[in-house]
Amino acid sequence: MVFFNPGNIALPPPNIPLIRLFIFIIGMLSVLAKADTLDLSKPHNNISTSVLYLEDAEGLKTADSIFLLDDAAFQQLRQSDSLNFGFTQSAYWLKLNVNNSADEEAEGLLEVGYAILDDVTFFVRKENSDLEIYHTGDNRQFAQRPYPHSTFVLPLSLTGKQKAEVLVRIKSSSSVQAPIFLWHPNDFTEHSLKQYLGIGLYLGCLFGLAAYHLILGLSLRDRRHTLFTAYAISTAALISSLEGLSYQYLWPEAVRWNHISIVFSMGCIYIFGGLFALDFLRLRDTLWRARLTYAFIGCSVFVVLSSLILPYALTIKLALIDSLFGFALTLWLGISRAREGDAAARYFSASFAFLMISGLLLIGNKIGLLPRTTITENALMVGSALQAILLSLALTERTNRDKQQRIAAQLATLTEERELIEQQQLAIISERKENEAQKNELAQQRRANEILEQKVEKRTAALEEANKKLTEIATMDSLTGVRNRKYLDEVFHSECKRAQRHHTSLSVMLIEMDNFTAINEEYGNVIGDRCLIALARQLKKSSSRASDVIARYGSIEFCILLPNTPHKDAAELSETICRNVANLTCNVNNFSIKFTVSLGIASSIPNTVADGFHLIDQAAKALRSSSAAGGIRATSWSAMSGAQDKRN
Repeated sequence: MVFFNPGNIALPPPNIPLIRLFIFIIGMLSVLAKADTLDLSKPHNNISTSVLYLEDAEGLKTADSIFLLDDAAFQQLRQSDSLNFGFTQSAYWLKLNVNNSADEEAEGLLEVGYAILDDVTFFVRKENSDLEIYHTGDNRQFAQRPYPHSTFVLPLSLTGKQKAEVLVRIKSSSSVQAPIFLWHPNDFTEHSLKQYLGIGLYLGCLFGLAAYHLILGLSLRDRRHTLFTAYAISTAALISSLEGLSYQYLWPEAVRWNHISIVFSMGCIYIFGGLFALDFLRLRDTLWRARLTYAFIGCSVFVVLSSLILPYALTIKLALIDSLFGFALTLWLGISRAREGDAAARYFSASFAFLMISGLLLIGNKIGLLPRTTITENALMVGSALQAILLSLALTERTNRDKQQRIAAQLATLTEERELIEQQQLAIISERKENEAQKNELAQQRRANEILEQKVEKRTAALEEANKKLTEIATMDSLTGVRNRKYLDEVFHSECKRAQRHHTSLSVMLIEMDNFTAINEEYGNVIGDRCLIALARQLKKSSSRASDVIARYGSIEFCILLPNTPHKDAAELSETICRNVANLTCNVNNFSIKFTVSLGIASSIPNTVADGFHLIDQAAKALRSSSAAGGIRATSWSAMSGAQDKRN
């Protein structure tokens, strides 16, 4: 065992029995670990030392089995520890207890602050409440996260004096790190703003340098500037992916590409960095240097291609190995060129020295050799920013030197060019006249095009309005003025999916006129149709919510679709409709006609879309039961099924 000894001070040999006793005591303390209870009504930040963790080597344990374990089965974090397990195939369970000591409701945000974890699942078991499960991670689309943030955030809400147990299951093919925080919402907002501000300044710096050198490259036709631009953009893409910003804002639904993008960006950095070094350090002048650089570029191309087909767990390790080779190679090549008298190579060597140090800190952190700290987490960002600035300075100096050489060469040919310029001036005068004539012609053509575009826009707007009206007409029943069966089928499918997704009640009501046949026979079809129109108007008055859908279901049947409506509210509405229709009088051609309706109701919280579609059949059976009982009533499918269960 080697101990750090500042100043080479003579120290006595370590006492091995005491060290073993100390390790034994620490082990016993971890066995006796007990989770602290966090008060949601009080401010917290980093809660790593209040969290217990358990390794699930096979990844087969369930939340129910973990909840049954005593705290002694977990390990307790010490003050100096951080949740950094490196690259591992194991799953890890984190456990914490939360309560609300206040009388009023308290809210907080639980954050796992590492953006590239594959699978993060939150399990929340509150007092007097069902188990809540939230699945997230970058193996799922960003929209599935319970809180929209680049890291993984769970909103917590506890009523007064309520307690809760929280489990977090983490598994990832990348480095398994889980810095865990409990935030007050306002504190989290302030923290996020500061974090985004820092990343924004960094990305702004890189993109600013990239844009500057892109303009120089295009204007000077110097591919060193364009290669630097590609290198800076690749670096920005890598940092943005590591911080989770690309997944949040650029490709929130591209799960597969989100995994590929990290290794892909790293490979692009190495490719463009190698090509930049070839041109900037003039490595093609020496064969063996060029061959080494091309070998590194070839390895980087393999990393990029393998990221498209091989698993992330393998390609990220290949990329890290390639980065170590690239850091050492470019630094060595830069130093060797600087020793040969190339002044710009000094900037190059210093820039890659900063990048190499920051890259080694990051790699050591990812494989678990170094703890997760502010320095290790931001090392790559700081190092790459310093590298970009130094490379920009070196490239600017090299460009200025080349520019001075070109100016010296241009002075020698200036006299000859003057004569050519005089001849060109005469040609320019004639071209100006031609250009003025073309401008006038173009101006006339532009005015004609503007007039034509205005006419086209007006015509397009008129056609869009007509299409809108036609679409509206196509979904309406021409007789009653309510929606038709086709529209009901489309809306019913979407409402079933919504009820399944949000776990809300969905109710369906079928209404049929009891004595419609007798009215038709006695008064004729025209008056029967007027009665149907009167019934449809009454249904519109009775159901006033914008989300409710009233549609003609059959010749004398109507359907009311009631999203987010429990059975009790649907039953009350059916009684209101039955009573209002019974009191309704339809006055047509000096005839005062009264009629009644029968109603069938079905309600449920569908687990699948198919469960939702069964509501129509259930409501139809309930409607037939109402009609068979003489009409003027509303029958609930739940009441029918309950009565049938009693008979059985």
